[in-house]
Amino acid sequence: MKSLLAGLPLLMIATASAAQWEPYPEMLRIEGKGEGAWNLKCQMQTKKGDPVAREFTGRGKKALGFSLDEPIGGSCAYVAAPDKPLTISLRSPMYVCPLASAVDKPCQQTFPAGATGTFDVKKKGGR
Repeated sequence: MKSLLAGLPLLMIATASAAQWEPYPEMLRIEGKGEGAWNLKCQMQTKKGDPVAREFTGRGKKALGFSLDEPIGGSCAYVAAPDKPLTISLRSPMYVCPLASAVDKPCQQTFPAGATGTFDVKKKGGR
């Protein structure tokens, strides 16, 4: 019992650390979130030059997305549901934010219902 109580503070520290985990800076995360039937399709190129395609169709309020390890770049196309907005976010400090976001906010943009469009994903510094 004594050893169990002694290990409790370490377990609490490990749990707190796990909750604050952030992806590595080299990881690129792209997500879509909205209600209704929205779609997000991305064509990316891995750091080895291989093409990777990801497509997500929203159903409900759950965020859907993908992560890649330091892709060279690519492009994404989106279609918001006809009657609901769509929020797209891009997370990585190594990539230019292609979305209209406030300077002090994460890289994300909410598109109105029925919106369609594309955006490019590029590394900072043109690499």
